[in-house]
Amino acid sequence: MTEYDFECSEDDMEEQDVDIENQYYNSKGLLETDEGLEEALEGLRQVLAMEVDDRERWRFKALKQIARAHLRLGQSAAALGAYRDLLAASAAASISRAAAEKKVNSTLDMLAGSADKALLRDAYATTLEALEARPNPRLYLKDPNHRTGGQMLEIIALLIQVHTERGSTGELKGLYQRARAVRTAIPHPRILGRLGARLRCLRYLVLATLLLGGRVDPFDSQEARPYKKDPDLAPMLALATAFQAGDVGAFEAVLQTHRAELLDADPLVREHTPRLLRTLRTAVVTRFVRPYRRVTLRAVAEALHLPGGAEAARPLLVAMILDGALKGSIDHMNDVLVLEKTGDGEAAAQQRALRDWAGQLSQIQAGLQSRLLAQGASAASLSLA
Repeated sequence: MTEYDFECSEDDMEEQDVDIENQYYNSKGLLETDEGLEEALEGLRQVLAMEVDDRERWRFKALKQIARAHLRLGQSAAALGAYRDLLAASAAASISRAAAEKKVNSTLDMLAGSADKALLRDAYATTLEALEARPNPRLYLKDPNHRTGGQMLEIIALLIQVHTERGSTGELKGLYQRARAVRTAIPHPRILGRLGARLRCLRYLVLATLLLGGRVDPFDSQEARPYKKDPDLAPMLALATAFQAGDVGAFEAVLQTHRAELLDADPLVREHTPRLLRTLRTAVVTRFVRPYRRVTLRAVAEALHLPGGAEAARPLLVAMILDGALKGSIDHMNDVLVLEKTGDGEAAAQQRALRDWAGQLSQIQAGLQSRLLAQGASAASLSLA
């Protein structure tokens, strides 16, 4: 290749660089008007197809604008597809970690403004899956001390909803532990801009805590503690207080008073409330029957604030016995719960052993008597002879 050819090739490459830059910025400018959205999309697609040395960087920049255009056009699925491509492009070696974080976070912020909540949930779920799939992710949202930890809480809150809608509620425990790890990323209310997602996540943290037994306070960190006074969290905290106190009456009163906030407005809380109520009732029954050997079903119903009397308490007690939570049986004729106390099984075993021993002694005694009678009869026959 001649020196002239080489210099010409360099000129061609420089022209291509200029062409792609112009194409990108001209297309981006068209996004400022509704009339230019379709033309902007076509121009940005051309950017993706152009072959230049710095192709990865321009592709990365164009994908964000493509997602923006689809979002403006109300095309949620296409916007999500462009965002997925953006996440994949962020792994390119030529894309710095800072640039990747900035573009992805700004795109998530843009998607957060959409009225399509399913799009936002899917976008966050896609983000987390992409991060977990990479051993050394450039988007380092997993670090509890990272500046995007607050956004990680939003991802977890939405993933809780995603897993609930899919029926995979077994993932809740892992999500709860992951959310606990990023508690230091919760900003103080005075400096928090977008409060809604954080409050939603904290509400779900309280729910997850209760589902796991209610033994951990999700507000034990300095950053999270101020949220305990937020009025939007007050109904959920009142529910948690009643649950942890083992007060069924107070728990049901909170549900009735704040039905609109807890049940009507939040399908996740509504779905798990029956499980929480059963867990609470099981704990109350266990504590209530502990001193007794026999308890009427009516008394159990009164302890649980069940208006249906014995019949209302029967299904729960049967389930507890079958699950092994109660050792005993139900006398259905008299509506009485008959409990087997600790040690009753050992005492019964000792009684059975004593009965077996007594039976063996009786058999030995009978055998000896038979032998003695036989020997006496033989001696009498000899004397007569």
